Amino acid sequence: MHFFSPSLKLTAPCPPKAAKVYRECSTNVILFSWEPTNNTAYYFAIAVDSDGLVTECVTVETSCYFTDTVCGQTYSFYVSAIYSGGLDCNSGNTEGVVVKTAPCLPQNIYTIANCNSISSAIITWDEATGAEAYIVEARGNRKDFYNCTSANTSCTLTDLDCGESLSVWIVAKNSECTTDSVLGDVAETVPCIPQNVSAVETCSSDSASLTWNYANGAIFYIGMATHVDGTVHTCAAMAAECTFPDLRCGEEYDVFVLSTNLKCNSSESQHITLQTAPCAPVSVGVTRDCAANHAIVSWQALQTGSLYTAVLQDEHGPTVNCSSSSNNCTFANLLCGMNYSVTVTRDDGQCGSLPSTPIQIQSAPCDPQNITTVLQCDTNSANVTWAASAGANGYTAMATDGQQQRLASCHSLGTSCQLTSLPCGMRLNVTVQADGATCNSSSQPKAVVETGVSSH
Repeated sequence: MHFFSPSLKLTAPCPPKAAKVYRECSTNVILFSWEPTNNTAYYFAIAVDSDGLVTECVTVETSCYFTDTVCGQTYSFYVSAIYSGGLDCNSGNTEGVVVKTAPCLPQNIYTIANCNSISSAIITWDEATGAEAYIVEARGNRKDFYNCTSANTSCTLTDLDCGESLSVWIVAKNSECTTDSVLGDVAETVPCIPQNVSAVETCSSDSASLTWNYANGAIFYIGMATHVDGTVHTCAAMAAECTFPDLRCGEEYDVFVLSTNLKCNSSESQHITLQTAPCAPVSVGVTRDCAANHAIVSWQALQTGSLYTAVLQDEHGPTVNCSSSSNNCTFANLLCGMNYSVTVTRDDGQCGSLPSTPIQIQSAPCDPQNITTVLQCDTNSANVTWAASAGANGYTAMATDGQQQRLASCHSLGTSCQLTSLPCGMRLNVTVQADGATCNSSSQPKAVVETGVSSH
């Protein structure tokens, strides 16, 4: 006869052993696994995040997938085995397995160029939860790679080239994971300084032009011209050339150019000197020498070493030039009956000035031609006629004896007048002189009249 022992009583299962996690940093899935235990109906696993939020998993397997973990959290994982004998008991939790998820992605990435330095730029961003450090990388259009590392929410890129357009990426990392790269705004470094600034020889008396080489990173350029008295003139251009208007003639200006990208300006280019064309001569005047048929043009010579040119132009267009390094020029052998215009220019060896304000000169009238006389015997007078002369404002007829003594004269605005009270019994020379504004024509003998003998 056999005796059976009392019913065996099973104990609660032991806590699962070898609990571990497997995590992909690029996803929000964490695999929590353990070794199987005896007397276990199922397993009860939990995940507790940094904020105390609990996520549960019940399984008959030896692992759980936690698919909704959150970036930037520290999770503690626990598992207990539930007894298979139907009694409400379990193994108790394993010791927690701690794991960090990948940091959250950095947000609001901004780049601020350091306008006081062509070689640096400051990158800022909002703090990313769970990040212990950040790595910033940048690629430019002239140099391929820049980087910086920071434990806070900003870092400075250094050794930048001027005129760069930077594409900026940032990653956040902790001791276990690194995020994907996040692209920030495009950043512009300080534009480069314009090079090879030079003056354009326009020989303008009231403006001056500059050219330079294109500067990387420039959207447009600003030129500045400073006179010795402190007056500043500016010009702006999108191309590599600009013109300063409203300058003074015959003056020097200190000039430079800078470039801008609307956020930062470059440093000043090399300075050069601009020289405007000479001023037109002033105080221009004319002196007439009627006897020699000369006109002397004079002006105020303000600077030595210049060549002055006076230009005499008649109403028909031909010109006569007279050049001088002093302050006057003489025009000889003027044509009779002409209205001349005189201007003076100055050349400093590089540029010529504009002409001075024109001055009008009227030459001596031409000598009257075709002089005729008709003697009036009963009155001892003579009618004198002539052809009109170019440039005459009036006429004076004169009767002279052999010793050139004037015996009679008459004046007329037309082409005839009457000589009266002529002496009888004489051979008289009759001349007609054309009167001008400044000079008169010559009065050479042109006709002869013989007066009658007195009847007394």
